[in-house]
Amino acid sequence: MESLPKVVIVGRPNVGKSSLFNRLIGQRKSIVDPQSGVTRDRVYQTMQWDDYHCELIDTGGLDFEKNCSISQRIKEQVDFAINEASVIIFIVDKHEGLNPYDKEITKFLRNFSKPIILTVNKVDYVEEMRLINDFYSLGFDRIFPVSALHGLGIDDLLEEVVSYFPKKLDKIEFSYDKITIVGKPNVGKSTLLNALLNEERAMVDCVPGTTRDIIDTVVTFNEKKYLFVDTAGIRHKKKFDTNVETYAFFRTHDAIKRSDLVLMLIDATAGVTRQDDRIINMATDAGKGMILIFNKWDLVKGIKQADFLKNIEKKIRFISHVPTVFISAKDKKNLKSIFKQIPKIMANASKKVNTPLLNKMVSDALQYYPPPLQNQKRLKIYYAVQTGIKPPTITLFVNSGRCLTDNYKKYLLNKLRYLFDFNGTPVILKTKSK
Repeated sequence: MESLPKVVIVGRPNVGKSSLFNRLIGQRKSIVDPQSGVTRDRVYQTMQWDDYHCELIDTGGLDFEKNCSISQRIKEQVDFAINEASVIIFIVDKHEGLNPYDKEITKFLRNFSKPIILTVNKVDYVEEMRLINDFYSLGFDRIFPVSALHGLGIDDLLEEVVSYFPKKLDKIEFSYDKITIVGKPNVGKSTLLNALLNEERAMVDCVPGTTRDIIDTVVTFNEKKYLFVDTAGIRHKKKFDTNVETYAFFRTHDAIKRSDLVLMLIDATAGVTRQDDRIINMATDAGKGMILIFNKWDLVKGIKQADFLKNIEKKIRFISHVPTVFISAKDKKNLKSIFKQIPKIMANASKKVNTPLLNKMVSDALQYYPPPLQNQKRLKIYYAVQTGIKPPTITLFVNSGRCLTDNYKKYLLNKLRYLFDFNGTPVILKTKSK
């Protein structure tokens, strides 16, 4: 990914940067909302146009407000993105016309000595082209009118963008394991991502809910590349204040479903809350392998890790099957332990059990602890076979699926985990009646 040219989109808040980003990549990845300042972090996505490939970067809206910490953090993120980019798409709003901030941003961008493409957004009809003339006062020889909403002018814009690329690249395929970081707001998800990267890729602030978008980042460890996904903190649905939080929730839920592994981040100083349990269940119901990561462990005093885990076992249903890691993301302590667990869980999620061994296990389990009577009928298992991976799925051919009680199902799952080491991954047990 590092070899691809990078293209950054910059501009004032609410001029349509994220709408243009989504239009160019062909999917709704950046959150779009009339509320200004929704995008705060740098959002990356690989895209293709014609025979060209590049990495597109969406950024937060610039307003140069010196007394606002969020505005200053956004500016730092934009600085970083521009420094690593090959081309800058500077987007302005036709509806609002020329704004004093547009002049300030122009002056700011010219400090970087990078190609700048002035793009006037919200030109939804050809007849509106004449309304862009005022923007020539910014000093650009050429202006590209577009409609991110309707797709007008996009090809002309991209043709200009790729003219600054060194050459056409062959088709590139990415097959990184996707690892999603989830948790409540302000537990340290972005801090963890930045610690893994050793750079400020995601914006970190003491204000809960700082991250709004999904942020994809390639992390290399021991010559193995992983795609890490930072997500917005998930609060209980009843506490959603805005549409942005609703969008962020569903975007995070979708990121979990598309991931290969979930890192569940928990604030060790607060312990495990009901919302933590809800998020864990969300990942488990999606069939994803998981690592429980207790962050801010350096702030916990007077208790050993073993005792800490024993105290929370009653709060988390699958704690005995999920690897746990204690870290300090801020101090970058014990991060290597995360990477030690990742390949084990990935292997367990893709593990295939030999059918004769599986049926031997089921036969022994039935003999050791026969199924209880259920409505005057006892469960009979004729045959067992693995029918899926990620997560491992076992199908039992039985006399009646109704005879499989929850307790006996739990008993069989525990036997499967013990004998075949499915640590860290859900195991699905299905029945098919004769």
